[in-house]
Amino acid sequence: MGQPTIVIVGAGFGGWQTAVSLARRQISCLLLDRHGEQCFIPLLFHVSVGLLAPEWIVSDLGKASQHSPYIRFQKAAVVKVSLAEGYLETTAGSVTFDYLVLATGSRSRPIPAAAFPMRTLDDAIALRNHLLTHSQQAIVVVGGGATGVELAGALAEGGLGRRIILLQSRDYLLPDLPPALARYTLRQLQRLGIEVRLGVRVQSVTGDRVVLDTGEEILTPTTIWTAGLEPELPEVTPFLELSHRQRVAVLPTLQLPAYERVYALGDLAAARDRGTYLTGVAPEALQQGVAVARNLARQLRGRTPLPFRYFNKGRLAIIGGYGGVGQIGSLPLRGWLPWVLWLAVHLIYLPGYGNRWQVLQTWFKTYGLRLTSTPITYLTQRQERL
Repeated sequence: MGQPTIVIVGAGFGGWQTAVSLARRQISCLLLDRHGEQCFIPLLFHVSVGLLAPEWIVSDLGKASQHSPYIRFQKAAVVKVSLAEGYLETTAGSVTFDYLVLATGSRSRPIPAAAFPMRTLDDAIALRNHLLTHSQQAIVVVGGGATGVELAGALAEGGLGRRIILLQSRDYLLPDLPPALARYTLRQLQRLGIEVRLGVRVQSVTGDRVVLDTGEEILTPTTIWTAGLEPELPEVTPFLELSHRQRVAVLPTLQLPAYERVYALGDLAAARDRGTYLTGVAPEALQQGVAVARNLARQLRGRTPLPFRYFNKGRLAIIGGYGGVGQIGSLPLRGWLPWVLWLAVHLIYLPGYGNRWQVLQTWFKTYGLRLTSTPITYLTQRQERL
């Protein structure tokens, strides 16, 4: 009797890590993803401001999977999942499974049509092209989390935008970090010339203005929306139980409550650690991928899966002006050290040695030698390749 079929849906951070961890245990799996490439989302904002080329932050999943005989990659979108019958309907045909890992990630919540989202490589390219003709007008960034803060800082550093306005619905920035670091971030952004509006909400966005809930109108042809994500899940029968922030409810082992052979992880899963819901960031998904592979290996040997425990290595964000903020354990960091750590961590986790070399050279020229980066040029959308 052959090895049971393990299917992983989604090749983001969590899905790919699950496949790699299984391969290290010499366990085969089928990895499905509707894209042929994996995009390194944390560096999207550097593409959007023209600092990095799009091809430097993607890796070919087909080529990457060829490094292991245990990973079989299939480019296909999953249309429907039948948990009870153990099969998937995909754009490449039906697939049966004995064990299933759902790692389909998240997408931007519905946003105004005139706003630019910042979630995919095509989003970054579209914004980059738009800035070619609108870079010296006002730019509004909606969302004061890490993505919004980092993007606003990068726009200011790149000399893009006559005015840069950062809008945050809460009364503070970077809600995942301590208040003292949020206040420091606010001061640093203001020193870069960025206007930060706290405690405001967007009422409407058109092609030439943003209207706030205060009645204020900001004239701008460029509104970038970084706030709000929602789980991205194909049709699943029976209907899955949803929990925190409409994510899929999971057991401490990351299994679905009613299906011991089905796992969910990453942005998709309402996973908790020590009673607190996880936020769905990349380090969590990577560790969950390792844990799911371990539990699958245990199940194949007839053993009981173990609860997932997250080891928080810290949070980092760069602000601009060679500054950053972060927290490692209980130690808050501010200034150049978290900025350097952010660059180093993202360089390490960026897939592909060639990609790392290109990014390292560019960062060294831009930040180390303070040379002006190559002007942004028009780029074509990459949907036909993804």
